[in-house]
Amino acid sequence: KKSYTSHLQKKALEGLLTEDDRLDMAKYISPIFEERGLKHKNPHIMRSAGEQASHYGALLQGGTETLIKKAGYEPIKYQKKEEKKK
Repeated sequence: KKSYTSHLQKKALEGLLTEDDRLDMAKYISPIFEERGLKHKNPHIMRSAGEQASHYGALLQGGTETLIKKAGYEPIKYQKKEEKKK
């Protein structure tokens, strides 16, 4: 059942994103990842539209730890405003 469900999901989503959507997708998801406290050494625009969608889907499903461990994301370390002024 799980395998068939996965097959149907892939079939339903097939063709929704193309490589032409890569720039728009990167513009949309970049601030969301930043807001959630994640950064990557390579910007989102460097990834395919499918990979961007996969990472975004993982983020929406609460896969922050998976993104950190397997996809190379790092938590953003914020500094207090007082420290920035020095």
